[in-house]
Amino acid sequence: MTGTARQAAPASAARTRRARLFFRCPACGHEAPYSLALVDGAQRNVYLCERCGALAQARTHAGRMFAGGIGVGAVAGIVTYGVWLSSSAFAASTLAALLVAMAVICLLTWAVMPSLSKLLFKWSLPDKPAVKRG
Repeated sequence: MTGTARQAAPASAARTRRARLFFRCPACGHEAPYSLALVDGAQRNVYLCERCGALAQARTHAGRMFAGGIGVGAVAGIVTYGVWLSSSAFAASTLAALLVAMAVICLLTWAVMPSLSKLLFKWSLPDKPAVKRG
């Protein structure tokens, strides 16, 4: 392991919060169904490995995010259409059907986010801050 991989204080000293993102440490390969986001610090989107204490950043690719958005949008459309069809059979209003569909979509998105993040995010060591030259 190089000296740049260990950029963080030990996990016990850093203030973290659990995020519902699949985590794979770029330094040691540790995998977890959740990630520990750093609360303190100047950089955002920085996570801490529980095993080795290395910092990691979640990186995305525009094409991957576009495909994820298309997939979530397609599922949202199918769920909304299904709820709307079933509501017309029970003589419910369209607004009620849309509200139920939005609640179902929110619950489904929350439930599949860890699995979806495994496909959408790649983990790498964080960028070094720019050195100011005076």
